[in-house]
Amino acid sequence: MKKIITLAVLSFVMVFIAGCSQQPITSIQPTEPDTSTPVVVALPPTAPNQDINYKNQTLGFTLTFPQTWKGFYASEQNNDNYNGVCFSFKQPQPFCIFQILKFNKSQWEQVKSKGTKNVLSEIGDSVIICDGCCEKDGDTTGGGQFNQFQIDRCKEVPDIIKTFKLSGDPILAWKTYTSQDGFLTFKYPTNLEKLFSSKQFGISIKTKQEIINGYEQFKDGGCPGACSLLLNDAALMQKQFDILVKMNTLSNCVLSTRDREEIKKDFILFTGGISQKFLVEGIKTTNGRCGLKIIESDGFDVSLSNFYYKIGFLVNDKVININLPIFPYNMFREVDDMWKSFGADLINQTCDAACYENEVKYFKNFNVVGVIEKGVIKIYDQIIATMSFVNKINVSVSFPNSKLYPNMLDCSKVFEVNRTIAETLAVGKAALEELFKGPTDQEKKDGYFTNIPTGVKIQKLTIENGVAKVDLSKELEQGVGGSCRVDSIRAEITETLKQFSTVKSVIISIDGKTEDILQP
Repeated sequence: MKKIITLAVLSFVMVFIAGCSQQPITSIQPTEPDTSTPVVVALPPTAPNQDINYKNQTLGFTLTFPQTWKGFYASEQNNDNYNGVCFSFKQPQPFCIFQILKFNKSQWEQVKSKGTKNVLSEIGDSVIICDGCCEKDGDTTGGGQFNQFQIDRCKEVPDIIKTFKLSGDPILAWKTYTSQDGFLTFKYPTNLEKLFSSKQFGISIKTKQEIINGYEQFKDGGCPGACSLLLNDAALMQKQFDILVKMNTLSNCVLSTRDREEIKKDFILFTGGISQKFLVEGIKTTNGRCGLKIIESDGFDVSLSNFYYKIGFLVNDKVININLPIFPYNMFREVDDMWKSFGADLINQTCDAACYENEVKYFKNFNVVGVIEKGVIKIYDQIIATMSFVNKINVSVSFPNSKLYPNMLDCSKVFEVNRTIAETLAVGKAALEELFKGPTDQEKKDGYFTNIPTGVKIQKLTIENGVAKVDLSKELEQGVGGSCRVDSIRAEITETLKQFSTVKSVIISIDGKTEDILQP
């Protein structure tokens, strides 16, 4: 008996400071909408005074902006607390002028009591709100950080919000996948949840050097197929990365005929066996990132389980490879019907001799524009179009250290430790959140420790005229005693925030109170 799905993949192959946190801001460039994939686009005006129409496929809404918003930026954020979009301008500082945030019911229950919320939609399990300059009598100063241009745009937001409409896109209800390192996210239909938690789904995120090192472990042998070609040809190896680099330079992610032929011939970085490429083309995400899409038979036997939908991106120094089966079992009704017509046993995932003959016939006549194949590929295209990547930045947090300063005569003495976090405009808040996590296990071994109690939450952080005002939750005072510990707590918070050039001094409050707090 033969397993329907086998995964022949080699082990070495890659299968502002204050404010709201969001991903790196991405410019909305005028593009022609692609009806086959979700598109986020601010359409260019056709007349001098025509309004700008914006559509967000991920959250499923539209807005209309006046001409004064020409050139605005939109940045999407997906995390455990909400999904959202920040609207801003790059200069002079890319602060969110307003945000559209989407919560599920459980997320909403946690935040709805924290002041008035501008609810735009509440349907089913989803609540969508406006945050920022959403009301006529609301904040139009950006916490003192907006310049006059931003203040003027802020005043226009209430009228923009009046144009809010749900687009009814089904992607609104899709689930979100986040890679283990938090580097990428994408959305997928609920019915494919088993696929993305199974071995049929392959994902690899590696640096160029990590890939090269992975191949070099086979330099003494045991490297079959494409691996041996790349291992023994440094120029060919470099060409793999050059092709992915080129994807980032393409206009609208469209490959020329020459490019496609070159890739069919020379691109074997994601190949684990005997390869035949049936389709090579570019694919575009909603934030404008170009990737390489390949439909390929990749394996060492004649099996439909060896047909893959493969995606490659080069983002900063990271190479991303995603492999998805064209004919997965128990995922698509049309695919299951095909397997049943062959005589396959889907429960036990087996295919007898007669079934295998039918499989071989289909294999030999495989066509990417076949009804079944086309349907599967279209869904995968929609999934990849929602993909977004998180850039990383370095911040520091400040802890006392018993090895670097053993006598502890100065209780306010702290030392900086580096942290790598997702890029965000709310970098001050993010740095404090890292501080409140405390030292890592390795840092503890190196002598670092913290005097800040666990469970402290940031309730508000503003920075104005060089003064950072941070309001923290009552946990900051729990179990705190002794003047030395109090001085250390203040130093940890203050020095963490003073790493930023816009912060000269720090005022700490607890539940809004600055007097009689953190008493020894």
